[in-house]
Amino acid sequence: MLVLITSASHLDDESNWINQIFAMGLETLHLRKPEMTKLEYEELLKAIPSEHKRKVMLHQHHDLAAKYNVKGLHLKEESRHKLSLQEVKELKRDLSRKNMLFSSSFHEMNEMGTYDGLFDYVFLSPVFESISKSEYRANPLLKEVVKMKGTKVIALGGIQAENIVLTKAYGFDGVAVLGAIWQDPTHSLPRFKEIQFQHAQQFCNSKIL
Repeated sequence: MLVLITSASHLDDESNWINQIFAMGLETLHLRKPEMTKLEYEELLKAIPSEHKRKVMLHQHHDLAAKYNVKGLHLKEESRHKLSLQEVKELKRDLSRKNMLFSSSFHEMNEMGTYDGLFDYVFLSPVFESISKSEYRANPLLKEVVKMKGTKVIALGGIQAENIVLTKAYGFDGVAVLGAIWQDPTHSLPRFKEIQFQHAQQFCNSKIL
């Protein structure tokens, strides 16, 4: 599974870059814009053609999900900690009934098992030194991933074309990219193509969600 996460900050001509990457075959985009107003967030979502909206996971403004028929919702780690396990189960059931996916983020493996089966996939980070967040250092404890029965575990943090082979060796089910693509948007298309190729080499049998 290959996931692209948007830059947290605004980028010039961003919707154009996103739509070109969709045209290259991207299956899952996480729309993460913590500083955007709901209006700005919705405008970016509107700029994505209808045939690609079912590939978008919302990090903010979850109430827009039904209006735009998106792929699903991402529950931030901070938000998850505020919910009981039963509340997370209810959210999962509700989204499943609506044919939507549910994801979340983790930084420690020992917490993931509690939520096995309650998310379709989760991000585990930082696997390598982050490109977009200089304070995020690689966590050496994430080099042997504990497999989950009902939830895919996706590597996040410092993912680049040349280290995707390691994520497979560590036991991940796929990768999520951010800094490698958006650090310089003018190079986003060839960089995505490289990552897409390397991902296909390592995870060719991975089911696309």
